[in-house]
Amino acid sequence: MLILKTRAVALKSVAFSPSGRHLATGDSRGYLSCWDLETRELSWEHRFGTSALSLVFFGPAGKVLGFNNGILLCIDLATGTTEPTPQLSTRYNHWPLWLAVSPAPTARLAVVYARSTAVTGYRFPDLEHTWTRKLPEASLLRSAQIGSLHREVTAPSTLAYDVTGTRLLVGTLTGNAYLLDALTGKLLQRLTDRPDSAIKEVALSRDARYGAISAGSTLWLYELQPTVREVAVHRLGRKHFSALAFHPVTGRLASASGEGIVDWWDPTGGERRESYDWGRGKITALCFDARGDRAAACTTNGEVIVWDVDS
Repeated sequence: MLILKTRAVALKSVAFSPSGRHLATGDSRGYLSCWDLETRELSWEHRFGTSALSLVFFGPAGKVLGFNNGILLCIDLATGTTEPTPQLSTRYNHWPLWLAVSPAPTARLAVVYARSTAVTGYRFPDLEHTWTRKLPEASLLRSAQIGSLHREVTAPSTLAYDVTGTRLLVGTLTGNAYLLDALTGKLLQRLTDRPDSAIKEVALSRDARYGAISAGSTLWLYELQPTVREVAVHRLGRKHFSALAFHPVTGRLASASGEGIVDWWDPTGGERRESYDWGRGKITALCFDARGDRAAACTTNGEVIVWDVDS
């Protein structure tokens, strides 16, 4: 196990490079940092304002990108220098709010704009618009009436691609979850409808056969093919699920809780197989490298935990 740390600031996102040699993190103060896992040294870091980097990812041609307050940031992996990159346009005068990226080399983006009930797909890096899917009316969320006006709140709350970049799972504030075709935006399946549960995390297995959804302290596991079937429901009591990720090869699900525990789940039957507690604080994000040999988790105390995954 390897522990990496630059400062005692909560980390928000983490990602492996396609080769698995480098690891990028984004923190709550706007720092994008890149580590060389062979030398175990910090290669470079940049600060982009003071807003949290909610997403970091590795793009084509050796670029590292971050998403900060509606803006895409680009850095050359080899040199650590910032570079210009196309930006997501505003839609209906609103900025991008939620963003998901498909694993390399497919390079697709799914975006939710503020005060929107739709998901929009783009190609990357040219950011060519490919589709827009408005979610069904059942997913809308409206606030209480203010005078004679109603304020519509963004319905989609979280997004995740499968490893192949062909399927996209969307969770909403109203407890709905939808499986979309990531190439066309076509609505394929509706997973759940729990209006009292805002979905915080979603994840898809490699072939999109299984899906996972968390809302507060509850985790749902679904089989998605040939039809939607609820496999298991798990509740942690007062603890909350804070991150979900499927292993890219074995298909097992890793989940993290607010107490810093990582659990392994078998999606076929829903049983918990293993648990890890390193005592490093709350985990905010999880990821695997492309081959599934290593995993990484980032914490609220600024640490990144990197460990070898047993096959």
